[in-house]
Order: sequence, then C-alpha cells, then structure tokens
Amino acid sequence: MSSSSVLRIRSPEFSDNAVKVLESRYLLRNPSTPSIIIEKPEEMYARVARSIADVETRFDSGPRGVSESEKQFRRFYDVMSSFRFTPAGRTLANAGAKTSLVANCVVLHIEDSLDGIYQTKKDAVLLQQAGSGIGFPLHMLRPAGTVAIRTQGVASGPMSFLHAFNYDFSVIKQHNRSGANMAVMRVDHPDILEFIHCKDREGSIKNFNVSVGITDDFMNRVCGFSPDDAPWMCEFEGVKCLPRRIIRVESVFDPPLFLSAQEVEMSAREIFDEILDCAWNKGEPGCVFMDTVERSNPLPGLGRIEACNPCGTYKSLPLFFCVCRLMTALTDFLFLLSLSHFRFTQANSFCTTEMCAILVPSTWNSTCATTELSTRKCSSKPLGLP
Repeated sequence: MSSSSVLRIRSPEFSDNAVKVLESRYLLRNPSTPSIIIEKPEEMYARVARSIADVETRFDSGPRGVSESEKQFRRFYDVMSSFRFTPAGRTLANAGAKTSLVANCVVLHIEDSLDGIYQTKKDAVLLQQAGSGIGFPLHMLRPAGTVAIRTQGVASGPMSFLHAFNYDFSVIKQHNRSGANMAVMRVDHPDILEFIHCKDREGSIKNFNVSVGITDDFMNRVCGFSPDDAPWMCEFEGVKCLPRRIIRVESVFDPPLFLSAQEVEMSAREIFDEILDCAWNKGEPGCVFMDTVERSNPLPGLGRIEACNPCGTYKSLPLFFCVCRLMTALTDFLFLLSLSHFRFTQANSFCTTEMCAILVPSTWNSTCATTELSTRKCSSKPLGLP
C-alpha cells in the first residue's frame, strides 16, 4: 500500500524520541545501503496490518475472503495507529519483511548430549539473528565432572556451555544490540552454587539474565515449615548428592577448565542466603518458583515448564514460541473515568484474532530455525495481552 493511501486512513503522531526508536529498530532499510531508511512509521503499520490481514485471504480465496482481508487490514491499522494496541517488537520489525519470524519469545530445550547442545546453539543463533529472546533450562545438562559414556571424558558442566553461548551471542547482534537471554537452573541441580555465583566477576555472562528455579520443598525448608533439618540434597537423573563447589584451573578459557568438585553440607536457608547476597551485590540471580509455575501450566500433558523467556510474561514449554507483549493503553478505553468494558473487550477480541493469525504456519518461511519449532508453535497458540 502506498504512503498516500495509508495517510488517508490515519496518520499516527509520534514524538521525536519515538521516531528515533522506530528508525533504529523497526523501520525497513535499503538492503544494499543499510544506512538508508526506506519506510515511514505509518508505512510500517500498513506493512504489519497487511501481513496479518492477508491470512484471512488464505482461508477464504473467494470474494468474501478478499473483503474480509481488507476489513481486517483497516481495523488492525486503526488499532495500531490510534495506539490502543501495539504489537511486540518482532512483529513490528519482521511482519511483511524478509525475516518473517514474528514471535518475541521462545524457550529452547537442551538435550544432554554434545549433539543436542550444539543443535540448541544453532537454533539459538538463528533465533537471535531474527531478534527473538530465548530461555534455556540449564538443569537439563549433567553436572561438571560427570563421566561421559561415549568418550569416557569428563563433562565440563552447564556453566561452561553457558559461557560458550554467551560468547556466541556477543557476536550475533540484534539491531546494533545483543539479544536478550534467560538461563534457568533448578535449585536441586548439583552445580547450583556455581550458577548462583556466575556473575560475581564484573562483566561475566553479560548477554544473559540468570534465575534460580526454586521448588516448594526448598522454600518450605527456608521458611522453617519443614521439620527436616538435614542438609539440602541435590539430584540429577535419580542420583542424590550434596551441592558442590566447583574448582576450576585458571586458563585463557572462560570459564576456567574444570578441575574438581567438592561436596558441601548446606541448609536450604544457607543456600538462599547466598542467592540473596549475590542478588544484592550484583542484581542477580532472580528466582523462578517452578512448582508454582507448573501448577498453572495450561498444557501439562505436553510436558513440564522448565524455564521462562527473558520478558518473563509467559513461562513456556520447551520449543514453544509466545506472541507476547501486546501493549495496551488503558486510558484510551476510559469513559467518564470508568473502563469501557465493551470497547476493551472488542479490541481484545480483535487483537487475539491478530495474534492467532501470526501463529498460522504459512506466515513463517524458512527463516524459522527448525521445522520442529515451526510445528510446535502452532500446537498450542500461546498468547499474551498484558
């Protein structure tokens, strides 16, 4: 749609700062000369609205389908240009563009094998390139010092791969910035102490936020609700052990090479104190209350929720995307200082239709990291309207 025809519908008004943000992150650029912006803000909205509305035509190719597509285009353009709703960043940047990945968030599964780890890294790099934020459940990986069955070598542990991922994401930039990532490790993983302290050195793991997965049992012990005063026990693949202090040899590698692991007797409260000390001094780790999250899992038959994505609005099953963070300006739905439930419900209904359209398989092309990711995203349609 041309710029002039868009302006006849509505020309949104942006502040100077808003225009600068759109130019730096969302407006299309000349492929041969990236410094040249070839799109105006209203044309960006038209591109997004047209991309989503065209899904209607795919389901009904007759005259009604075309008519419905045009209606949806105008409705969604009006909702965006009036700032009643604004889609998430990946939708603004990629809908109708060459990179068609339009979901902001994903949690990737990590299989506990070298093949699985590097497949996850490949998927993550492709998703980072497209601009998605990613969550990783590091507790799926075996503890440092575990003997590898295939090679009889010694596993370097989850933290070594976290550092490797962190380095790769420093290379892959999203619109002149590093992508957002979240690493989660359950508090009952044997390497939890190394994870808690992974940001003690300034500048370490700068491309990740980190959060400890807290269980009900752990918090009951911290709060004194459990009569059992025994030391906190960790577990991996059914084998219980005490938490360990990981000792590494100083080297040119980051992190240093694994040397040994020393088990330590610590109560749940002592471990919690270490979490609080690190959070106070460095701002991390955060906490994810895993059992609380799992109790609200809408799809328990498809598996446990093991991690969250960086935005944190949606705790995701592995290999599931989330079309989240659709912003709403509640003040636009006020009438005589009361919320207009009719207008709000009407707008929410329309925007839910829009987000479902985003999740239709044909709106994605080969830029999706893997076929499994593309398939999984359509099997549950996770949405977010915060």
